[in-house]
Amino acid sequence: MTTLLKKLRKELYQARAEGSGSIAAPTAAEVLSLLEENVPTRKELRARRALMRTLERMRAAAPKAKRRFSSTEEIQREDRTR
Repeated sequence: MTTLLKKLRKELYQARAEGSGSIAAPTAAEVLSLLEENVPTRKELRARRALMRTLERMRAAAPKAKRRFSSTEEIQREDRTR
């Protein structure tokens, strides 16, 4: 915890200190709340991994189209001949 507080830039620390009389408790609580917001939990990580596995399976699956679609060049040629 103190390592995180030491890494705060001096100006930010001083500005925070001027705003409140006791800096240690509010800053520590703020650091904890920032960590809770920005560091994913195990449950969130599992959900992310499951989503990535699903996306990878979808990407690897063969296309379901029965026919080959025309390229843009072929479509332009057809338009010119009309």
